[in-house]
Amino acid sequence: MVAPTIRIRPAQRVPEHIVGVETISTDPRHVVHFRHPAYPTAKNRLFSLLALDHPTGGIHFTTAHTACAIIAGNRFDGYLSLTATGEPIRAGSYSVLTGSDYFFCVPTPKGTTGTYKYPVVPNFTEWRFPHSELPSAWAACYTPLEDTASITAATDSSTKVHVRDASCRMSAHAHLCEPAYLLPVRNDSWFDENDMHRYVSDRRFANIHDVANRLLLRRDLSTAFFIRQLTFVPKAGDLVTTLLTPSTELAMLYHNTEVLPLRGVATEFLFARFAYCIFPMLDGFLASGVERLLLLSSESGTSEPRTTCAHNCQNYRWLKPKNQDDTDMEDDDDF
Repeated sequence: MVAPTIRIRPAQRVPEHIVGVETISTDPRHVVHFRHPAYPTAKNRLFSLLALDHPTGGIHFTTAHTACAIIAGNRFDGYLSLTATGEPIRAGSYSVLTGSDYFFCVPTPKGTTGTYKYPVVPNFTEWRFPHSELPSAWAACYTPLEDTASITAATDSSTKVHVRDASCRMSAHAHLCEPAYLLPVRNDSWFDENDMHRYVSDRRFANIHDVANRLLLRRDLSTAFFIRQLTFVPKAGDLVTTLLTPSTELAMLYHNTEVLPLRGVATEFLFARFAYCIFPMLDGFLASGVERLLLLSSESGTSEPRTTCAHNCQNYRWLKPKNQDDTDMEDDDDF
């Protein structure tokens, strides 16, 4: 009797054809710049985003508008224009902007004339969460509550997330997954100051470790998420992965792909995560060597515009919370 023989499988590679990849770009040169209308041409770039939402380059209109509104202090009444004094671009939730430069303008306050120099929030620490004012695209993506009965027996929040999600919410892989924070633990002071406790699922503890602020990701994707290489945003009615820094492979595999169904993840934490990813992109705006009008927190807890010299603008670049190193990965074994 002849013994059976082993058969070796071919090496696994990225598939030659990925469903839907023809609808996006993977070219890192496709970038769109957003500008402030009230600064000189060479100093008016606020930030830039990858433009991968169209095969020849383009960015989802609502995503672009929301990012601009956030850094302007949640000015969702603002508008995008082709010029500093131009008309608002009329576009819908399915529209893609295919130009390379756009101005974000805010309506001029009553009693003032000329181009409005609206203040800019310099970093996430200074930003205030817009309670009850989420853009409609975000408000529409509320997720159902988790089945509390299925996770009650879990002894810590990490186990609860594993039980609730079961697999990576991007890739559907169940092996080598870990719970990722939407708002990183290092931002617990911001969490408290902005009363984010109202969005947690467990009112007994009401802290940043709550399962509503976490979701399950495969470890490599969790790392990409941690370093702000990608995040999740609503596009055309679906919550999708969007790439923020270049990676041809990640773009091919995940850009504009639907996130697997979420349960018990607060939309407010998803929105805060988007803002958290956008603010570091203001680094060039703050480092350009000119005076800026910034929207900064005051002793009363509100935000107020302050003219800030070029030197002091440097102090607000990618500001980290106190006593934290941005390279530290989250350690949540005790929660």
